[in-house]
Amino acid sequence: MRQLIFFIFPYHKIGGADKVHLEIIKMLPYKPIIFFDNLTDVDFCPEFEPFSRCYKINSVRRKKAVYWFLLIRSFFFKTTIFSCNSFFFYELVAKLKNLTHNLDLTHAFSLPDLGIETFSLPVIPYLHKRVVINQRTFSNYQKLYQEAEIGIQFMERFEIIPNGLEICVFNQKAIKTRFENFTIGFVGRNSKEKRPEVFFDLSQKIASASAIAIGDDFSDFKQKFPDVYFIEGSNDPTVIRSCFQNISVLIVPSYREGFPMVVMEAMELGIPVIATPVGNIAEHVLNNVNGFVSPSLDINGFISFSITVIQRLQKDFEYYVQISVAARAHAEQHFGLEKFRARYQELFKQR
Repeated sequence: MRQLIFFIFPYHKIGGADKVHLEIIKMLPYKPIIFFDNLTDVDFCPEFEPFSRCYKINSVRRKKAVYWFLLIRSFFFKTTIFSCNSFFFYELVAKLKNLTHNLDLTHAFSLPDLGIETFSLPVIPYLHKRVVINQRTFSNYQKLYQEAEIGIQFMERFEIIPNGLEICVFNQKAIKTRFENFTIGFVGRNSKEKRPEVFFDLSQKIASASAIAIGDDFSDFKQKFPDVYFIEGSNDPTVIRSCFQNISVLIVPSYREGFPMVVMEAMELGIPVIATPVGNIAEHVLNNVNGFVSPSLDINGFISFSITVIQRLQKDFEYYVQISVAARAHAEQHFGLEKFRARYQELFKQR
C-alpha cells in the first residue's frame, strides 16, 4: 500500500524552525500537501510553493474538511501526518487515533510558558514517533511524562534528530571586512522569548559599533532606535544571507530556545555568536573558542557580558579571526544536511 505524508504547521515566517520544515519537505520525491492552520497572507512564504501544495485551514469549516479528507485517505493509503507546534494536529490525532501514523517535532520546550506540550498529553498513545532536536528537550519531555504519570514505554518513541543546514563556500576575506565595519546584529522574530529589546538596549551602549536587526516586525522599536538598520518581512534566503553576512557578531538574547537555526547560520558564515545560556546552545557555542555564552540569563548580566566580549573582539583582529574560523570549522563538522536528511528519510520509512 502506498504511503502518503501530509504536513500540518501553524504558519511560515522568517524563523529558523520553518526553514527546517522546508528542508524536510524538499527532500521528498513528490510534492506533499501542507495544511497551515494559523496562516495569514503576511505569514505565508512562497518558498514552499515549488516543493509542496499549500492550503490555509484557519476556519472551523476547513478544519472539518481536512478531518474527513484524512479519514477517507487513511482507508485507502498508508497515511502519515507530520506536524510541529500545531494544536489542530493534536485535535486531529484525538479523532483519527491509529487510523493514521502520527509524528510530531519539537524544536524547544516552551518553558516557562508551557502549553502545547501539556495539550499533547491526552493523545500520546497515538503519537507513533516524537522527534526532538537535542537531549535537553528529550529530558524535558521525560520530566513531563513522569509528572503526568505517563508510562515509561512511551519514552521509547522519541528520536533525537539535530537540525542541519547547507554548508556553502566560505569567504574568509569577509572576516576582515566585518572587523573593519564592526556591526552587532539581531536576527529573529519580534517575540517575547527572543527578547529583541535586550539587543536594542545593548546597541545603545556600544557606540563604536553599528547595529542591524533582521526580522518580521520591529515597528515598536524604530522610532526609539533610529540608528539601527532594520530589515523586515523578507523570507528570501538570498536577501537575508546577503544582509546577515555583514554582521560582525550575532547577539542571541533569548530566554528560551532549543538550538536556534540562526546560531547555526551565523557559525556557517564564520560569525561569532554571543548568546544566553539556554537550550543546548552551549553544546556548540564554546566560550572563547568559537563563540560566547553568557553565564547569566539576567538582562543586565547578559548586556554586561556582551559589552566586555565585543570590546575585546573590536580591539584584537587576530582574536576575532581565531573565533570566526573556529565557528566556521564547527559548522562544517556538525551542521551538514546529509545526516539530517538521512535520519528523516529513515523516520518516514518506519511504519
